[in-house]
Amino acid sequence: MSSISSLIRHSGNWNNENCYVNFKIDAVAFKEYSTYIDLLQAVATQLNIDMQLKNIYIKYIVEGNDTPMEIHNDMSVRVYVELKKDNKQLAMYPLCITTTDKSVDTCVSGKSCIEGGFLQIGYIKQTNAMETVVSGDLASSSCGNAIVVFENDTNLVISDKNQKEVVVDQVYKDKDTLKAVMANYAISNRFNFHAERSNAISYTLVCVSEECDWKFRASSVGKSEMFRVRDFRDKHTCPLKDKVYSQRNATSWFIGGIVKPKVANHKRKYTPNDIAEDVRNDLGMDVSYMVAWRAKEKAMKDLIGEPSDSYKKLPGYLYILDKTYPGSHIRIRKSDENEFLYLFIALYAFIKGFDCCRTIVVVDGSHLKTAYNGTFVSASTLDGAGNILPLAYGVIDSENDRSWTWFFERFREAYGVRENICIVSDRHESINKVVSRIYPNVPHYACIWHLWGNVCKKYKKSHDVLSPVFYAMAKAYTQEDFDELMGKVEKADFRVAEYLELAGREKWAKVYATANRGWTMTSNIAECINRHLVAARELPIFDFLEEVRKMFGRWNYNNRKNGTYTFTTLGKKFQEMLSINEYLCLRMTAEPSTEYLYTVYDAGRRFIVNLDNKTCSCRMFQIDEIPCPHAWAVIKKKNLMADDYCSELFKPHTVVKTYDVAVDPLPDEREWKIPTYISEDVVLPPRYKRPPGRPKKKRDKPLFELLLGKKRHACSTCGQTGHNRRSCSNAPRRK
Repeated sequence: MSSISSLIRHSGNWNNENCYVNFKIDAVAFKEYSTYIDLLQAVATQLNIDMQLKNIYIKYIVEGNDTPMEIHNDMSVRVYVELKKDNKQLAMYPLCITTTDKSVDTCVSGKSCIEGGFLQIGYIKQTNAMETVVSGDLASSSCGNAIVVFENDTNLVISDKNQKEVVVDQVYKDKDTLKAVMANYAISNRFNFHAERSNAISYTLVCVSEECDWKFRASSVGKSEMFRVRDFRDKHTCPLKDKVYSQRNATSWFIGGIVKPKVANHKRKYTPNDIAEDVRNDLGMDVSYMVAWRAKEKAMKDLIGEPSDSYKKLPGYLYILDKTYPGSHIRIRKSDENEFLYLFIALYAFIKGFDCCRTIVVVDGSHLKTAYNGTFVSASTLDGAGNILPLAYGVIDSENDRSWTWFFERFREAYGVRENICIVSDRHESINKVVSRIYPNVPHYACIWHLWGNVCKKYKKSHDVLSPVFYAMAKAYTQEDFDELMGKVEKADFRVAEYLELAGREKWAKVYATANRGWTMTSNIAECINRHLVAARELPIFDFLEEVRKMFGRWNYNNRKNGTYTFTTLGKKFQEMLSINEYLCLRMTAEPSTEYLYTVYDAGRRFIVNLDNKTCSCRMFQIDEIPCPHAWAVIKKKNLMADDYCSELFKPHTVVKTYDVAVDPLPDEREWKIPTYISEDVVLPPRYKRPPGRPKKKRDKPLFELLLGKKRHACSTCGQTGHNRRSCSNAPRRK
């Protein structure tokens, strides 16, 4: 028996001109003598359509006829087969497939009363809805109870809580939807009602005025959750006094249902004042700030659930992360009472990408604003184009010795101790202790921005003048430049110079660094990560971690795409620096000593360049790992290619290689297959819970900042308290 092959067009729709548009392509083969049922099953199998949930409609276009032909029985299948036998090309007479949902109630047992076959449906038309009763084999179904089936029209079953019109025979998705619609209806019509009867199968409302005939009655449809309006007397006969003083008040529950779509996006700033204004504009009534705040809280609770429930999802979430990203380093620690303590995540894409970057690690933490507080910590670096590459992230209770020890131990397990690695952070005391203990031979540098912030707080009178001097001194490449700038600091305020000396020159000055920290003089890249997560930090821990993963996934894709479409010598940031250096060399002259050793004259100064060793006496060439202006002068004189003297780390092919491993999307949560031993793992929220009241917007200040913040008279010369400038003995010394 021969087969018929046909092209399938699916997932599209018919327009007003009887053209099937916006479709996808597939193909199907079926026997020549197939029945209509056989053809349906073949199409359903090929397109993965569940025939118990979907109705399938098959049409095709015949040449010379604008109206599509529908295949609806065995005879129409035979007609189509004869056409295909005369035109055996696959693309001739493609089958156009459309589907609709089957809306069939289920029995109490939870199994469908209709199993296999096709049932004839008889329609009983009502005023505003159409009810269908299954005929034929209905009485002989396994459940033995009549079932109600609604025509597959989304307009018949109302799920919109903003429905304005209420009439008899309307069918609502559930009782909550009906209650919201009636609350909105009462507010719009400015009257009040109370529930005379309200239970799982009945909902009856009457006017608050005992002398009024207004009444509303609805009941459930069979044993389903849907409710049908049975009776509605919409005429009020209230006395005038009741009409005036019975205006409906909007509850926080009702307002929460209205604003829920607006608070779904956690990045949107939607305050209680905004909610109160929207209620005033849309409903014409005033609500208090507290009602609006409660409405927002209830809406957020409906969307993301209880904060404590979020911790229960962590075992399954971390299991899916490990399965989706094999090779990752994911760890969680609980207390003896199964309470959450710490979490560490280093995805394999990060671990692999670090091989193509400078071994500089920037760490920092930021406070979470959830019900159970906590601190988000991250470690990151820069790729060859100057983009942020996250290395690891996690959640700890707070920035203390124990939590940072656990984090750095996990980081060392994931990345080891790499050659020339260094760590940059703010001057947090716990980080200083832990790094010196876990990485005893690894340089630990201070963020110069945080360091200078401490200087500004301690010596308020000198920072305006010395700020540019300090940053130039920290970034100086040579000892001579550093000493010259340090002399200016000592001349302006010797106390600042002493403070910087006590901090340790090797901690903040590039010229004294024992490992090449490049341009990473601050912890700005970690602060940038924290800044992008400001809104997400208010989410429960499960939703927060997923937002972090998605953000890093977007960065991974964008950086890989930008690297792929980069056709310059270096990545964007370093190509700009290379171009600037090229421009600066135009007025320099180079004289050779050997083939690769040159003397370069720049504005009366002399610099020695060795192209063979890629060094220059200005030290920019060897630290930045791209040609400095003096090296550029030699390269131009010898007509060489500059990219031969640039680090491979900064070239586009290395940037692309950094992101070879993509951060793939996670499957939908309903598709997660979690082993029993994982799903039974218990993770409880931390014992500490945020106290009630408005969360703090500012951090807790250390003692010396509190003392500085007191309104006490201070000397205008030295900034110290207890005396004035006339009796000041701490004035800077003049040499």
